[in-house]
Amino acid sequence: MHIYLHGFASSGSAEKGKILMDFFAGREKVISPDFPDEPFGAIRAIEKLLTEYAGQVTLWGSSLGGFYALYFASVKGIKSVLINPALKPWIGLLDFVGTVRRNKTEDKFEWKKEYISQLEIIGNDIKVEKIVPEKLTLMLAKDDVLLNYQDTLNFLKGYYGKLILEENSGHELRTFEEILKREYPG
Repeated sequence: MHIYLHGFASSGSAEKGKILMDFFAGREKVISPDFPDEPFGAIRAIEKLLTEYAGQVTLWGSSLGGFYALYFASVKGIKSVLINPALKPWIGLLDFVGTVRRNKTEDKFEWKKEYISQLEIIGNDIKVEKIVPEKLTLMLAKDDVLLNYQDTLNFLKGYYGKLILEENSGHELRTFEEILKREYPG
């Protein structure tokens, strides 16, 4: 069972979620739900899914979704794949407080100042040394202009089991489908 956690201003219909569903179609169940914009609400929604699908769950989190997946890898030992994860989103998303347009749509939502505080509280619960390295995979792009891949490697201090480092894939990890075919042959 795989759960895709979308990034900031994205949705469950994100491209990587669709790619993941297509890739595992007929072999393993994949869901790519919408999550609340409020960080505490997103954590509660993910916890509910983890309870509902108890057992063999892998979280796939991109950017802010990668931050949430990292939280669950640290706090609950959930197997996770971090795709260009945000490590300190309370800093990176501070400039977005106000009305924000969702990626690839005209929909808008309110990103509130209190959400920044919630992200920091969640981040303070992440303890890298509690991560089971064999349960954590990193998919990083060297040319990610939003989040520096080296910061992720430094932050995790080797507490990951597998590193997939792409030379030319950007923050959106344009080579995601090729990585899946190469690293998870079916």
